[in-house]
Amino acid sequence: MKMHGLTVAACVTAAIAFGLFYLYDLLSVSRPDTKGLSLLFPLGAVLTVVSTVLTVIDCRPLKPSWWLIGVAVGLILTVKALFFSLPKGTYTDPAARRRVYDGGLYGICRHPGFPPFVLMYVCIGFWLGERSALCCGLLCLMNLVYIILQDRYTFPHIFDDYVDYRCRVPFLPTAKSILKHK
Repeated sequence: MKMHGLTVAACVTAAIAFGLFYLYDLLSVSRPDTKGLSLLFPLGAVLTVVSTVLTVIDCRPLKPSWWLIGVAVGLILTVKALFFSLPKGTYTDPAARRRVYDGGLYGICRHPGFPPFVLMYVCIGFWLGERSALCCGLLCLMNLVYIILQDRYTFPHIFDDYVDYRCRVPFLPTAKSILKHK
């Protein structure tokens, strides 16, 4: 498989995006007063979108596909899990930051945004074909590394009760955790 310029650019952009996510988490623990810290996460999110757009442009899908339904479902569920499943103030209120929210999706698993993120990029990969596989796979792998970093380092430092939460709620959803939470 020959690497095209946009494929390389998409992969580099994805690596920079997740580098910003990792840096955001590490600095949130070690140097929370770092100037510009609050810009790192949104900038990483924008670069993730740019990486995806570069991949789509490079692979030039010729027609709509049923895979786009999976892309849309994955995108909607990822956004819901990360931005609309937490009570207001969970990350912005200093007092609320110290307690884990374990309701809703976060009672089913500790990282509910990961499975739909993978769904989205697997469907993008099937829609676009093998040229997209490298970037889509890279994004999924870097996201897995990121949630492991959060689970093992960042969150135990940010949330007072995260170790207990980790004992009660699985890393990713299981049939048991889904059925228990209904």
